[in-house]
Amino acid sequence: MPFFLIVPLWVLALIAGVIMLFTRSTRRAGIYVLTIATSATVVSFALSTAVLFLGAQASPQEPSWIGIVIIGAYLAAIPIGGLVGAIVGLLVTRKVLS
Repeated sequence: MPFFLIVPLWVLALIAGVIMLFTRSTRRAGIYVLTIATSATVVSFALSTAVLFLGAQASPQEPSWIGIVIIGAYLAAIPIGGLVGAIVGLLVTRKVLS
């Protein structure tokens, strides 16, 4: 659902990052843009998918309201995964470039 918006924004960030790589003054920032956007997207997708997968297998006899809780956790996992992925991407890129 929300990935219909996230994937086009990620592609836009990739295009901007690749363009930045061709200019000497923005090359370092371009590397940051590429790695942070990619890691945020991947971790966001992985965490939200894990929430859906594990939530569906939580218990064999779940109450009727558990579906709403799983969808809420899914929607919360998307920005949380994006934030965690962006921080990891920033730290990894900083470590590699230093």
